[in-house]
Amino acid sequence: MVVEPQVPHCTDDLAVPVEILQTRWRRKNNSMRKQVKVRWSNSASLGITWEDKDSLKARFPHSEAWGQASSQGEGDVSDPDMQDPLGSHSNDT
Repeated sequence: MVVEPQVPHCTDDLAVPVEILQTRWRRKNNSMRKQVKVRWSNSASLGITWEDKDSLKARFPHSEAWGQASSQGEGDVSDPDMQDPLGSHSNDT
């Protein structure tokens, strides 16, 4: 597996981060920066790369890699057994 040091800026195919595989901290310019190991949508050409998390999130703020819900199915995602911690729901009818 090849890990590229930089995000490619010009590619023939559009690629977006689809999964964060790992995180690490690296020192850069006398500060610690969080990096993420990314699997790209076009993994055939990009493979898996380490990227600066803040820079990557700024370039791809709505990527599924950040854990947003996707449309994999339908149904209620709430836990019916969980009680309302604020007590804002009333059972009065």
